Amino acid sequence: MKCGILTFIHTLNYGATLQAYALSQCLQMSAYDVEIINYTCPAVKIREEPRLPSFAEFKDIKHTVGMLFKFPEHSLRMRRFRNFESKYMSFGNCCHTTNDILKYYNAIIVGSDQVWCPQITGNDLTYILDDKLYPNQRIISYAASFGDKSFPDSLRKQFETALKRFDALSVREERGMEILCSMGIKDAVVSIDPTLLLESDQWKRVEKPVKTHRKYVFAYAVSERNQTFTFAKRAAEQLDADLLYIDAYSGRPVSGARNMGGCGPDEFLWLINNAELVVTSSFHGLCFSILFNKQFRYSLSSKKSSSRLYNLTMQLGLEKFDVNNTDLNNRISYVQPNNELAHLREESMDFLRKALS
Repeated sequence: MKCGILTFIHTLNYGATLQAYALSQCLQMSAYDVEIINYTCPAVKIREEPRLPSFAEFKDIKHTVGMLFKFPEHSLRMRRFRNFESKYMSFGNCCHTTNDILKYYNAIIVGSDQVWCPQITGNDLTYILDDKLYPNQRIISYAASFGDKSFPDSLRKQFETALKRFDALSVREERGMEILCSMGIKDAVVSIDPTLLLESDQWKRVEKPVKTHRKYVFAYAVSERNQTFTFAKRAAEQLDADLLYIDAYSGRPVSGARNMGGCGPDEFLWLINNAELVVTSSFHGLCFSILFNKQFRYSLSSKKSSSRLYNLTMQLGLEKFDVNNTDLNNRISYVQPNNELAHLREESMDFLRKALS
């Protein structure tokens, strides 16, 4: 059976690239003939490609300066991301339409990532495979996400009709279950992010060392910036450590810290695995901190009830290790979280095996 994974590709996002790698690895280890579908979402491509500001954008001075600061960093990161993809990831023939995708694969796994979030995809309906299926073809989703924005009523009927054709549905968050239930789809399940399907030793095999001078705190800011860097600076001083950081969106430098934003996915893994402490507002920053059993603190940009970070820490009994917990001697014991994660991993792998059988 030829399997294809339909997700976001060729991005500059560590989580997006590593979740795609993880799902393909898990399926390969389960003896499936699998590759990542070579389809690029136009809206994602526009947002992710490094570029200089346009003439119209010069009206916003702050935005322009940020883009100019970020351009060299993002250009370097893009080269390193493409090197990682060519070394570790297998892509299929180039696809431009839903029919291109359907004609190449016996089974298609949609996900993970926010592939069902119209605000992210620019209303790209390729990810619901809304076209004629071939005989005996299986289509499933794995940890697909609608994102955290309101789902547009204008697309509800089209999504409902398409998703009801899927043989099995797995979403990444409880909110996804709620949206599917509102469409009359009640047999979906919530699965863990693909990055959590692999164990730490499997991730260590693709790490790439980064030259550092001494011990360090690693800060990775995505959804929230101020609390993340404030805590990270204070922790680095307390631990007598350097501060290394990646700031996903802002072009502002962090004083007294070393910017690692040009790193590739393999170097990103090494930075987390070798840190004295990780401080992050990123879901995938949190995932890898947990996988590597690191001491960490997380920060939130939204209400706890709608935060993926908080929901994951709640599942594993780690919710108290946010940036409000300033006692670095209050250390994480990973015995119970590792056991719970192993259970969630087996449940999610069981879903994949049954869905593809």
